[in-house]
Amino acid sequence: MTDQLATVVGNILTRVRALESLAVPDASYASKQWVDFHPDVPYWCNRLAALNVSGSESLPTYELVIQMRLVLTYQAGVTREDNIDGNAQVKAWGYVPEVIRYFENHRDLTPRVLDDEGDPVYADLTYIDAGRVRIACNRGLDLQVMPLTRSIYLSVDFDLTIPLRIGWEEI
Repeated sequence: MTDQLATVVGNILTRVRALESLAVPDASYASKQWVDFHPDVPYWCNRLAALNVSGSESLPTYELVIQMRLVLTYQAGVTREDNIDGNAQVKAWGYVPEVIRYFENHRDLTPRVLDDEGDPVYADLTYIDAGRVRIACNRGLDLQVMPLTRSIYLSVDFDLTIPLRIGWEEI
């Protein structure tokens, strides 16, 4: 089961990265890494925030939480007199509802992308409980300071909670 769970988590993270790029077309990149800096903003960083287990050993249920960070601007060597890019802060007001709406409309984590023949690029994920997938923007816009540096970045964090049905059916 552990190998299956690792595969499922990896597949979901790959799918989430694809959805992030569709939710915010301005984003230049979506990374599997939580600490990842790129000069082209905005971009996404992701991390596994929690994997909760409940139920019996024979029928465990899992709840996967992926924290998605949309980095809006990055500034190195900041001093107290520097101005922070106000344009990135204004854009956050538009990005937050767009991301929430996009992921609410794609709870099955399947982007509506077709290839040249009109066939879906992504198959449905049978092991998620799509009706209970939820997204939240609990912290909103935040100013982060890189440890041991004078570099800062503005970002918006989203928590995507995905109930998994591993153990209820075969993968």
